[in-house]
Amino acid sequence: MFEHKGKKYELAFNIGRLKLVESQMKTSVVADIVATNGALSLSSLEAYFGYCLKEAGSNDFVPREKAVEIAEALMEEKGYMAVNNMVVTKLTKDMPFLFRTA
Repeated sequence: MFEHKGKKYELAFNIGRLKLVESQMKTSVVADIVATNGALSLSSLEAYFGYCLKEAGSNDFVPREKAVEIAEALMEEKGYMAVNNMVVTKLTKDMPFLFRTA
């Protein structure tokens, strides 16, 4: 969870939302993470925020354009790696089955 302009937000990952991200990125989430060694592109970070950001305590996702604006502002304020780590950490927590080894 994080705060932006006085509101609390959180990323919320589920299979349906990740399908939207994959559709936009034209690759799977796991392939993207593996190919970049976990250092996601700016476009990928915006896709995760664009489809997976909620106000804390809400069931509704933030409109995509607003979520991308928040992602950009956070990267400028906290730095790229802080936002990247936020996405990867929350993704691992919400979707642990994506990262299990055989």
